Amino acid sequence: MMSAPVPTPANPGALAPGTTLMEYRILSVLAADGFGITYLARDAILNRDVAIKEYFPADLARRAADGRVEPAAAESEPNFRKGLTQFLIEARTLARFVHPDIVRVDRVFEASGTAYMLREYEKGESLAQKLARGPRLDEAALKAIFAPLLDGLEAVHRAGVLHRDIKPGNIFIRDEGPPVLIDFGSARLASRDALHDIIPILTPGYAPAEHYIRSGGQGPWSDIYSAAAVLFHAVTGEAPPDALSRLRIDNVAKALGAARGHYSASFIDAIQWGLASHEQDRPQGVAQWRVALLGGVPSRAAPRPAPPPALDDTRKYVWVSLGVLIFYLFVAGADIVQQRAQHYRAYRHSVMPAERAATAAGARQSAPAAASGGLTREQFEQNLPNLAGRFSEIDTDRNGFVTTEELQNHLRRPK
Repeated sequence: MMSAPVPTPANPGALAPGTTLMEYRILSVLAADGFGITYLARDAILNRDVAIKEYFPADLARRAADGRVEPAAAESEPNFRKGLTQFLIEARTLARFVHPDIVRVDRVFEASGTAYMLREYEKGESLAQKLARGPRLDEAALKAIFAPLLDGLEAVHRAGVLHRDIKPGNIFIRDEGPPVLIDFGSARLASRDALHDIIPILTPGYAPAEHYIRSGGQGPWSDIYSAAAVLFHAVTGEAPPDALSRLRIDNVAKALGAARGHYSASFIDAIQWGLASHEQDRPQGVAQWRVALLGGVPSRAAPRPAPPPALDDTRKYVWVSLGVLIFYLFVAGADIVQQRAQHYRAYRHSVMPAERAATAAGARQSAPAAASGGLTREQFEQNLPNLAGRFSEIDTDRNGFVTTEELQNHLRRPK
């Protein structure tokens, strides 16, 4: 259930502070764009602050008097419903990722005619706020921000997901911990059935040309364009030009040229590469662009699992492992047998003559085997449990002892 909101002048469609949304109480608006509104809220059950994003496409929806969200007009309803479906898909997609540089969705629910995704609230500021406050960030600071962000972006690309809305406002600089990408924009693309639906939702300057076309060839290179546009803003102090206007007049190279006195040539060249107007001229993956942009800054992304070995390699590893095991058993077994032999010789030379005479008869039967270092069945099973079941097979002379020679012969025997 939700209490009726009181619209605020700054965000006329937003829920007002004090509004209750299930067990959450709205405290303030954190951010708003053409697709949704993000609130700071208080979890009344867990007594903690959370961030809640509400699906509220400004050009397709309106807020009713009771707080419900509904299509702004009958003709808006199809796109509104498609966007709502994709909003839920986006939330469930993000919930799959556990990565320090990707926003983690903890809960998603539908209420009041719309949907909400919830994440932990963290203190910090957006890169947009940081750039607006100044001074201009140097190369080392920008690399420190983008090195972990590229790790997170590469992780979602490997899972077949695109961010689609990278911009300074969607890069959050935590007070504690690495920066994080927020507000994935996958739902924006699903609700576009005509050009007039695109323009208010896209962020001009940060969206590549293929985002304006339903049949555009989108891929990791599209997110790379947006990330490069963020860096363009950071190094030039100017918002990047719109991708469509660049198809007629392109001043990106000129603007970046003016920044070359403050940043290394390789850094500027990598930004310009990422901003290529045609997707085939850009880096095709994050790993490729990372090397050009960051140089020696290492990735802290978890290594990708190695592919399973081929059948021939598997056989090779089995034989190597078996050889190591046989070698160990050979050395360990021989050492045990040798120790037994030494113990027997020490005993034989230390017993009193009278004792040797008293046991002469028994000694004549057991001494040959014992003197050679033989192990009884009990000793063998205790010291070599892996071969315990093969005592009779290894004891080739059937005298009840396994000698060093018998053990060596067995281990050398082809299997």
